[in-house]
Amino acid sequence: MTSENLTIFGNGTTVNIFPDGYYMLHHYDGGRLEIDTEGILTYFPRPVKNMEQLLPEREIRYMFCHNADVTVETVDSDGNVFNVRNNGDFSVIPANTDDISDVSSEDQLRMDRKITVFKEHAPRFFVVHADGSGTELLRYQDIAEYLTSAEQSPATAVLRDELPDFPGVVGITILKPYLSGPSERWLKKYDQESIIPPGIRCRDLNTLPSKEFKKPGPRFGTNVGQGLNVGGAVKTSVRIPIVKCPNMLELRQLVQYKPMSDSLRTV
Repeated sequence: MTSENLTIFGNGTTVNIFPDGYYMLHHYDGGRLEIDTEGILTYFPRPVKNMEQLLPEREIRYMFCHNADVTVETVDSDGNVFNVRNNGDFSVIPANTDDISDVSSEDQLRMDRKITVFKEHAPRFFVVHADGSGTELLRYQDIAEYLTSAEQSPATAVLRDELPDFPGVVGITILKPYLSGPSERWLKKYDQESIIPPGIRCRDLNTLPSKEFKKPGPRFGTNVGQGLNVGGAVKTSVRIPIVKCPNMLELRQLVQYKPMSDSLRTV
């Protein structure tokens, strides 16, 4: 028995409330939000599995405080500290590389060759073509999560085709329903057009059959459990609704090239 108040939601999200006023919210995807007794809010985002980090055991942290000199502070997974003070000044404290004890032979070889390897804070490169279109150069870890979620979504189509004019290059086309705004993904559509139960709705007498038959259901009490175990009956699996063709589609095109070999990098 504890004095804390624990609330568990259906999707796995939990909220802990402690007697001293400490709040802790665990999101089902791995994120965590904490509010201590001093009113300091700390947010720990969910870990990104596809991101290569110097110190994977170190959590990324965002801290917000309204009654201190440093109002915003964040520490990334590499140990870099970013501060914003209440007067608008900011500072960046680089990570101490002495904390990193295990350096692989491959990373040491890259350091000897003076090859720059970007981990989390990588620059973004864009190519503007002559016709006005643009292309962004992305790493695999930049789109791995987006591509994985698209492949797992039943309402999203992922098409892979090899480009005939470019051997070894694969074109990836992602088609998914278009949402007019970010808030629409939180809205649930109505299961039925009317809130009136089907048994008491007005019916068209022209389409009314001449005779109706009643289908007998289970006997009373046979589908809810036995004895004190009411509600323990095995429920049938819920049918997955058929995905309808949306009115508008969101299209995204990716071009996947072969990984660059070490011999080509040294050229």
